[in-house]
Amino acid sequence: QRRCRTAQADKTMLLESARQLRAKGDAVYTAFLERLLQEVDGVAENSWAMTRWPIPLPSYRVKLGCLNRMVTELLKEGMDENVRREGVRARTLAVLLRQLETSQGVRKLETEAGKAKLEVSMADMIKRTPDGLETPKYQVAAEKGTWEVREYEEFSVCSFDMKASPEKAGFGAFNALAGYIFGKNQEQLKMAMTTPVINHGSSQKMSFIMPSNYWKTQSGASPPTPMADSGVNLESSGGGMIASSNQVAVMWFGGFASKDLVQRRKDSLRAMLESDDTWQAANAADEALLLQYNDPFVPPWKRRNEVALAVTRRVSAAAVAAP
Repeated sequence: QRRCRTAQADKTMLLESARQLRAKGDAVYTAFLERLLQEVDGVAENSWAMTRWPIPLPSYRVKLGCLNRMVTELLKEGMDENVRREGVRARTLAVLLRQLETSQGVRKLETEAGKAKLEVSMADMIKRTPDGLETPKYQVAAEKGTWEVREYEEFSVCSFDMKASPEKAGFGAFNALAGYIFGKNQEQLKMAMTTPVINHGSSQKMSFIMPSNYWKTQSGASPPTPMADSGVNLESSGGGMIASSNQVAVMWFGGFASKDLVQRRKDSLRAMLESDDTWQAANAADEALLLQYNDPFVPPWKRRNEVALAVTRRVSAAAVAAP
């Protein structure tokens, strides 16, 4: 018998069962999601179910319609550039189902998602940063409203060049780097996960931040050696992020980091710099980088994304003319 409201303990048990299915392999988990999706999509032509009513209704079909609207709306925003496109609608449903464990219902979840589309501050973005994960250290040198300039300390990364191994582009690169961090290295040393993941754009390189005990050579700690055939390389200066300058202009945004959205943000940041009286790109040829702080199962309205470009202070005409 179907119930319109599920107790918290029951929700936790059902979602744990779904996680156990995922542990059995992608094929089993995908089949489970596709079956759920059939039920959600089964109300697509039902006008009663698909109407967003002004008050909560004790209707199972109305709740399915709410999930249907959310999946469809999220996919309109585009998907992260480096995720598989197969079964993307079912995986989007999985993201929503995971949120229902702590949400007060699917209707509340839809309301929360809508509110989060409003412009957010850097303080809001800090709250979206995963707890317990180390990030590069920086100080804010200038606040500019929708963007800021940071002064980063030295940090090192492990990187994967997707141009050298195009068959592992995107998800394969992520898995190679995660494997290195979690012990697939010559010393079989497991390290703590960090954030953000850095995507280097047209250079087709992806980087994970190394734990801080490997950031400075004088600390005496040597990072574990990548496997010879892994494609993983170790780099300083954030893999190039702070090679031109440790001062970095950063613009933040939520949502899925789709290719079109990321490019718009990169263009916007560069336009802001071109009109700014104090800061300019350190190297005109540099491309802004994409920084992603959250795992793939975090819904778009809870994500912290940034585009970043190394900058320097502009030299005034008076300073140039001075003897």
